[in-house]
Amino acid sequence: MDIKVKVNAPDAPLLADLIEHSLTNYGRVEALIRIYENITKDKKGKRPNSDIDVLRSAVVFIHATLEDGLRVIGKHYLPKCDREVLDKIPLIGINNSGKAEKFFLGRLSEHSSRSVNDLIVESVASYLDKTSYTSTSDISTALSNYGIDQTKIKPLYSVLDEMIQRRHHIVHKGDKITNSGPGKQYANSLSAKQVRKWNKTVNDLLNIITELYAESIFWPDEDNN
Repeated sequence: MDIKVKVNAPDAPLLADLIEHSLTNYGRVEALIRIYENITKDKKGKRPNSDIDVLRSAVVFIHATLEDGLRVIGKHYLPKCDREVLDKIPLIGINNSGKAEKFFLGRLSEHSSRSVNDLIVESVASYLDKTSYTSTSDISTALSNYGIDQTKIKPLYSVLDEMIQRRHHIVHKGDKITNSGPGKQYANSLSAKQVRKWNKTVNDLLNIITELYAESIFWPDEDNN
């Protein structure tokens, strides 16, 4: 069964995209966990790596869900940030490194048909496409730049750090055990319970951000009333 959530919000397309993305991918990870549970329900003892690889795939997917959700929210907030933040974002098309650099006026002639606002929005989108969030420090810095209140988010960071570090070990080292030897498995063990915890934590983070995002769109002056 294909898993896809559809949200209709013509006045807030990025908000709809964020909700669709987080709920759809949450369900897709849960489906992977259920696959693992189905193929191991009658097995006893240590699970073979070939079975646990289903859970490892889910961890990689959880991190991708986190990163993509943060990119969506960045497309809303970054264009509205002050000069100090925008100065760190390269003009679209100026390089492939993702790092801002000085440019001559002639480079702007390539964008003469665009408004300044459109140029900022397109440059931000291009920058975010190349942006990764490999630690909760990266996440916290981004949310701070956006002016997002992290009171409800910070308690999630310790669990998110666990997930991010495990994803890094899976992607870059195949989840190989550091001190392997006779009688030991090739890779680290992993449980469905742990993966569910990480999936829920990422979903909780995106839900909190979604609520704050919605408030900034529909009730922007609430704090002043």
